[in-house]
Amino acid sequence: MYAFKIVVDKAIEEKVDLVLIAGDFFDHNRIRKDVSDYVLDQLARLPMPTVILPGNHDPLDENSVYWRMDLKGKAPKVHLITTKGGETVSYPELDVAVWGKPHVSYDDIELYPLKDPPKKGKETWQLGIGHGHFIRDQGDMGRSYPIEKEEIAQCDRDYVALGHWDAHMNISQSEVVAYYVGSPTWVGTSSIVEFTMENGGKNVKVEPFPVKVDPPTETTQINNRGATF
Repeated sequence: MYAFKIVVDKAIEEKVDLVLIAGDFFDHNRIRKDVSDYVLDQLARLPMPTVILPGNHDPLDENSVYWRMDLKGKAPKVHLITTKGGETVSYPELDVAVWGKPHVSYDDIELYPLKDPPKKGKETWQLGIGHGHFIRDQGDMGRSYPIEKEEIAQCDRDYVALGHWDAHMNISQSEVVAYYVGSPTWVGTSSIVEFTMENGGKNVKVEPFPVKVDPPTETTQINNRGATF
């Protein structure tokens, strides 16, 4: 559990504007109350907006751990994406909009995380968040929650934060910057993303940062697959 505290500490230290958690925040929905309470306490520490996308390990089924957490009461800065088929969260004060599709069932194998995105809004920075399997070649065909190269290239977003793979990996396509952002718990990394305007154009820089947990053998029910800010 301490890995997530390190991520929260880093977000506060760096004074980031927005935190994105791209699914599988928890390893499953049978989470003990002491674990969910700890997570809620950490989320409540974040002074900036935070977006959580449920993944295939912690989907929004009727027994979801998220329904048992008083996010609105104790962590009002957190927005949980809940709309089946996707929703857009807008932050006018940041000139940012975030679009994503949540996993709503363990049987939600027909979910296509980046398929059919809505038209981008008026905000300067248009972000996507998804949880699924990037299709690299024919060997990946048939995998659940597929994300096609063309879907990334044509999603009309400046940046897409992805979860599902326990890795920090650049899978950008065309003009769209897209990354698997890493897993603080499993591979010891998360990501910081910097958005700037340079010479009239947009620049997106993604950098991993190490999350060192002592002791490294810590056991947890928190996956933290996909924490980025």
